[in-house]
Amino acid sequence: MEQMKNVETVDKEHDFKVWSREAWLIIAGRQQGLHFTAESLALARDAYWQAISRSLVIYSDAKEFTSALFSQNIPLILMTGSDSILSLQESTGKLVYDPAFSEKL
Repeated sequence: MEQMKNVETVDKEHDFKVWSREAWLIIAGRQQGLHFTAESLALARDAYWQAISRSLVIYSDAKEFTSALFSQNIPLILMTGSDSILSLQESTGKLVYDPAFSEKL
């Protein structure tokens, strides 16, 4: 939860969801020693969304797969929220929501 606070900007006007794809990508990137620019984060977000949209299938072995992940202490993170696309404000390292930007995509 603390890691989320470090990347998300509180937006009282639009009240977007805290658990955004962009925040998860930043956190996972930091754990791997990677740094996102606004452009590279947008590319990663779009690649993630395209991959998910091509593979919307529930697999028969999903329970076994998740059990195998958990037995090795590998977290499973599911990201949704296609209606709110956030942008990285490089000067602050925070994510911001601009409804006009989201509508264009």
